[in-house]
Amino acid sequence: MRGVASILIALAALAACTGPTRRTGLLGREIESLDHPTTESERTPSGEQERPAFVPQAPTGARLTDDWIQLTSNEWLMGTFESLRRDTVEFDSDKLGDVSFDWDDVREVRCKRPMLVLLDDGTVLEGSVRLIGDSLLIGNMEPRRISRSRIQAIIPESDGLALWRGRFTLSSTTRSGNTDQSDVSMYAFLRAESAAARWDTTYNGNWSESRGTQTANSHRATTRFDVYLSPQLYVVPFGADAFRDPFQNLAIRTTTYAGAGYDIYSDGDDELSVFVGPAWLYERRDSVAAGDEQATSRAAAVLGSRLAWEVTSDIDFSIDYRITSPFDEPAAWNHNLTTVLSIDLIDDFDLDIRFVWDRVNRPTADDNGVIPQPDDFRTVIGVAYSF
Repeated sequence: MRGVASILIALAALAACTGPTRRTGLLGREIESLDHPTTESERTPSGEQERPAFVPQAPTGARLTDDWIQLTSNEWLMGTFESLRRDTVEFDSDKLGDVSFDWDDVREVRCKRPMLVLLDDGTVLEGSVRLIGDSLLIGNMEPRRISRSRIQAIIPESDGLALWRGRFTLSSTTRSGNTDQSDVSMYAFLRAESAAARWDTTYNGNWSESRGTQTANSHRATTRFDVYLSPQLYVVPFGADAFRDPFQNLAIRTTTYAGAGYDIYSDGDDELSVFVGPAWLYERRDSVAAGDEQATSRAAAVLGSRLAWEVTSDIDFSIDYRITSPFDEPAAWNHNLTTVLSIDLIDDFDLDIRFVWDRVNRPTADDNGVIPQPDDFRTVIGVAYSF
């Protein structure tokens, strides 16, 4: 009997070493572990068990409209690939919303939709894209392989101008009783982008009336076309600005210009850029004193800059500045400064707090000899919608 007992004990010990392990868990129930025992070769120098890294599988069975990106952390995101520009990927995730990543942090891209791909030599290719490591495959039937280092931009294809974005802000105030006053402010922005170019158009208008008397009536419209020569350097073949403010004795002032610009810094929603170029300045006043010219035209220089900063995920801040100075009278410059603090409200709606400073350094007296104040300041709070 002792021999049989010894054999049974030996078999039980062998099963404990080679089979599933069990331990007592909550409420005294046994927990069976399916992990095999750790051997000496599987332990790190510190004695801890070394396990192979978990790598998520590539997505399968997605909708035809779905795009996918994989980050260098092995995470996959499903949604809409919006653009690659200036080494920043913008992606609309189904769960996370609009997010941006450094191009170096993206390992793989899968887009079934037709995309436009701008290369470093100015060539634009069209087709579905798949980025794997250092190579980009363009097209379905006979895909063309492009080195990742040659890619300057990727955007969806849609009749040449692929990306349309816009923003509309409206503010209105009405007071009655001891004070009868109405104020209306409107701002509109529209951008169209292709693989190598962008076209921006803006409008900013302000009206104010108090007890039947108009106290403000200014309008500014701008348009500018940029063509990128590299991820940072661009030329401005054409730009124009039109401004009217009878309270500054300006019936109309137009500025047409060309030039070049440079993106000093760009990372998602953060950017710092400047541009400069020659311009043609035309001004016509509502009225002038005897002996003064009502309309003038002359050459000038224009300088502009933009700073955009994503303060938090819900708060954005931007500063746009532009100054125009005539060559024959540099002191007769005029400038426009606009700052915007934007706070996310819900979905595509934001709260905008806008500050505008317009200055005419040498205002012209009207036919009564009255010289307007050189500075106009406005603070506008309104609700904005982006699309």
